[in-house]
Amino acid sequence: MVSGCESMIVVIGPNPAIQKTITLPSPLVPDNVHRATSVTLGVGGKGQNVAIALHKLHPNSNEVELHQFGSSDTTGETLRSLLPASLQTSTTTSSTPVRTCTTLLSPDGIATEIIEPTPPITSDELTTFLASLSTFLTTTPSVVVCMGSVPPSTPPSFYGDCVKASNVDSSSTIVIDVSSLPLLQGLLDNCPKVKDIILKCNLSGEKLSWPIKINTHPNLTPLVEIEKMVGTPEKAFDLSPNLTHVVLTNGGNPAQFIARDTPPKYILIPPTKTMKSPIGAGDAVAAGLAFAIESEMNVHNAFIYGLKLGAAACHVSSCNGFDQDYFNELTK
Repeated sequence: MVSGCESMIVVIGPNPAIQKTITLPSPLVPDNVHRATSVTLGVGGKGQNVAIALHKLHPNSNEVELHQFGSSDTTGETLRSLLPASLQTSTTTSSTPVRTCTTLLSPDGIATEIIEPTPPITSDELTTFLASLSTFLTTTPSVVVCMGSVPPSTPPSFYGDCVKASNVDSSSTIVIDVSSLPLLQGLLDNCPKVKDIILKCNLSGEKLSWPIKINTHPNLTPLVEIEKMVGTPEKAFDLSPNLTHVVLTNGGNPAQFIARDTPPKYILIPPTKTMKSPIGAGDAVAAGLAFAIESEMNVHNAFIYGLKLGAAACHVSSCNGFDQDYFNELTK
């Protein structure tokens, strides 16, 4: 991997995985024997998905940088070998193996994902990870993307500490995609003054561990069932005056864009012509959002750009790829 870059987008991906995709010839039926038609290995993890998608949008530049943990054993070697060789990557060595996540992919595009537990990290490994951020970066990033869950024993301030170590300033934007209130609060409480903090949540198939619901619209399909609603997206702004936007996706249902002190805007998802796999589509949305913000789009238009990348991601079976032709068609 290349190091010592002048990146514009920094991706914090503390929870990598080796992604095994098993393609089945027919829909998955429990308590049956299935013979796979193919098995492929790739890189998994929300931050890794975002970084690889961004690298495909920035194929000839050093403007994307991934920070991750990775072991020194064969699982860590496999992880590093599967990442694009030209992607700027800083990997902090951990003492535990990299987890493997397995996707069972049916021909109808329905994906079943089996996620292994996340291995823990030590306090020394955490200290090294944070130090690598400040030493690796040589310029102020325009966007820092904080993606997903963190290893056990990681403090709630983890993402806030990462952002502080990333040399952000008032021109930087933070995108955070988490389902943990302590992690979100830890970022909001510890983040330096930046231009925008955008909370991005994918509610499809995900149980948030903090109270949130989606407003319904009389002409649109409700995004979550009414009996599950225990709060509103606007309540997220009560957590901190630093949070500026909440953007929400929920599979093929309408997305929501909410800026502080403004009503929600509903956005219809671009159609998917050929569903190959929905795995990683939400991460593609985050990648497109970050790319467009770096390209100086406003947050609303950047989110729409991200939704288009998410739709194109459903056309491929890889969890961090997208259909370039369809994406070009959507963005022309």
